[in-house]
Amino acid sequence: MLVKQILLKDSLAKRFDKIPFEADLILLFVSRKSEDLSFLISRLRDAQPDAIIAGCSTPGAVHRVRVYDRTIALTAIKFEKTKVVKKAVHFSDIKQSFEAGKTLASEFKPKGLRHLLVFSDGLNANADEFLRGLSYKLEGGVSITGGLAGDVHDSNETFVINQNAGVKNTITAVGLYSKNLQVCCSTSHGWRPFGKNRIVTKAEDNILYELDGEPALPLIRSFLGKHVDNLLESALQFPIGIEKYEDDSFLVRSIIGIDEGKDSLIFAGNIPEGSVVRLLKARFDDLVDSAKKSARRSKELSKGKPDLALVVSGVGRRMVLKQMADVEIETIEKVIGSKSAITGFYGYGEFMTSYRGGPSQLYNQSLTITTFKEN
Repeated sequence: MLVKQILLKDSLAKRFDKIPFEADLILLFVSRKSEDLSFLISRLRDAQPDAIIAGCSTPGAVHRVRVYDRTIALTAIKFEKTKVVKKAVHFSDIKQSFEAGKTLASEFKPKGLRHLLVFSDGLNANADEFLRGLSYKLEGGVSITGGLAGDVHDSNETFVINQNAGVKNTITAVGLYSKNLQVCCSTSHGWRPFGKNRIVTKAEDNILYELDGEPALPLIRSFLGKHVDNLLESALQFPIGIEKYEDDSFLVRSIIGIDEGKDSLIFAGNIPEGSVVRLLKARFDDLVDSAKKSARRSKELSKGKPDLALVVSGVGRRMVLKQMADVEIETIEKVIGSKSAITGFYGYGEFMTSYRGGPSQLYNQSLTITTFKEN
C-alpha cells in the first residue's frame, strides 16, 4: 500500500502533481465551506481520473499529528491487492435511516468484501437505525468503521462528499474487497459520570421525552447551570452515558437537537426506555488517556505497523481539548509508530465493529482508530 498526504490551505489546485502514483482512493476531510469542493474535486478528477473520492465535513481535519482548521486534509492511497468500490444512498427523512442502511448494503456484492468505510450526514440520520439496516443486509465478517460528519467552522451544516460536491441527507460507503487487507479497529472515550442516576421513562428511537417521569429538556437545562445559554454546544461537552456497556462502562450519547414544543431532546443514536443514564464530563487528561488506550488496543490487534490509521473523534472532545487537540493525535502516533500515515476527522458519531465481533455500533464522543495494512 502506498500513501501520500497533502494539506490544502489557501491554494486548492496546485499540488496534485505531488501524488506520485495513480491512486485508488482519495480521502478528503474538509474544515472549510462546501463551495470550495466542486473546484477541488474537478481538478482532482483531471489529475487522478480513476480514483474514488470520499470524505466529509469536520470542525477539525486530522493530518499526520496535527488538527487543522479551515483546510482540507487529503490522503491518497494506492492498494496492491485490494479493489475499491463506492456507493451512496440519499434519504429525505430521519425515519428512513434503517431502509437507507439496507439499500446501501444491497449495492455491494458480498463476495470478497472485507470492510466498509462509511460517512454519513451528521445531523439528519439516526445512525443506530442506519447501522442496524446496514448490518441486516451484510454477510458476517465484514467490518464497518467511519462516522457522522461534523460541522464546518462558522456554519451549521454537515456534508459528505458524493459525485463532485458536498451533499446533505446522504450516506456514502467505500467497500474494500481483499483477502490480503488487514483491518483492525478500537475505541475508548474517557468520560466520567457525575450527578445521580436517571431512568429513561419515555423515549422513541433517538428522541428522549422523559427522565424519571419529568420532561427531559427542562431537566437537562437544570443540570447544566451556567452552561445552559448555548444548550446544544454545552451538551456536546456534557453528553449522556447509558450505563454498563462494554469496557468503558458507559455508551456515550450526544444531543444533536432539541424540540422546544415537546420539551424533548434529539440524540445521534437511540435512547432505550428503561435504561439508566447519567450525565458525563471529561478532563483533558482523561481524553488523552483514552486516545492512548484506543491506540494500544489497535496495536495489539494488528500484526506489525499499519500503513494507514483513520482517526474519528467526537466534536465534544475537540471542544474540551480546544487548541490542545493535537495532543490526542500525537499520543496515537507515539503508540502506533511514526511510519504510519494518520488522517481523520471530528464528527457527531463514530462507527465501529467491536473487536469482539458482532454488528457495528454507534459511539458518541469517543475516539475510534481503524488501521489498514496489506499483507
